[in-house]
Formats: sequence, structure tokens, C-alpha cells
Amino acid sequence: TERDNATGFVVKLALQWLLARSAIYGVPARLPILRLGETIFRPPEAPRGLTARAARVLRVSLNASAAESGVRRQNAERLRERQQRDAPASLVRVGRSAEPGWLRLPVLAHEGHTLDRSAAAALGIIPGYPLPLRDLVPLQPSLVGPDETPGARALSRRLWTLPTHSRLTERDLSALERWISSLA
Repeated sequence: TERDNATGFVVKLALQWLLARSAIYGVPARLPILRLGETIFRPPEAPRGLTARAARVLRVSLNASAAESGVRRQNAERLRERQQRDAPASLVRVGRSAEPGWLRLPVLAHEGHTLDRSAAAALGIIPGYPLPLRDLVPLQPSLVGPDETPGARALSRRLWTLPTHSRLTERDLSALERWISSLA
């Protein structure tokens, strides 16, 4: 019914809002049912129209989005400064004319560097590419030629992404800086 759909929509929004808290990153990261970090292939479906509720949320979100982008840039710049100082080899370069939105900050760990995945997940740090495309079973029938993707394999082992959002506290940012320093 319409009321059930509205309730489900509000519950999903509330859960998204609640789980965006950095203090509880480790909770959703430990719930296998959420399949976080997995690449999930679904059959394509026709686009649907925007509901009135979704349109209202979008309108309210637009102003908040611009403010969020500014905070993300500030947080990313702070973390990049730490990278530049303590772990310059982990710094991902950005073109001079680029203005990244920094939804997440990419970091390259040194080859062979062992990272504590559980501790990283508790900080909101996740692997950038859990598997190279070659290893994704649904794609394998579409791939041709031998598996000559050493760069993709190395990237799947080395690329991690850090949160940059506005809900990061000073304590969170300090913990992320310590994690970056551990890459040196």
C-alpha cells in the first residue's frame, strides 16, 4: 500500500542517516548480509520515474550537498597533507586543473604492506577494488585473451579508500592520519 511504501522509504532514509556515523562504521562493515565491498551484478531494468517523496528529499539535499562537498575537500586536503609529509609514496596524484569531489580519498599501500582489515574497516577505510575484473565470475565469459593484468592485481591489493565526509570528528581525522602514517 501507499502507506507501507512511505514507511519503508522513511525507514531506509533513517537507516542511511544513522549508518553514516563514523563511530559505528565497524557495525555495517561486519554484517555480511549488507555485502559491503562486493561487486554485485544485477540484470538491467528500465529506469523508473522519481517519486514525489524522493523529489522532496532531493530538493532538500541539494544545498546540503554543496556544503558537504566543501567539507570533503577540507578533510581530504588535511589527510593529503599528512600523506605528503609521512607517506608520500601512498599519495595518488591529481591533475593541476582537477577539482576532485573526494567522495573517498584513495591511498596506495606499499606492495607487501600488511594491513589490518578489521581495524581499517572500523575507521571507514575499505579496499578500493576487492578483486580485479578478471576474477569476477559473472564477467569471465565476456573476457578474452590471457590473464595479463598484473597492474589490476596489484591495484586490488594496494588501493584503499578513506572517508572524507562531514561527520568525521577531530578524533576520526586524527585516527585516519595515524593510519596514513603507518604506511610510511
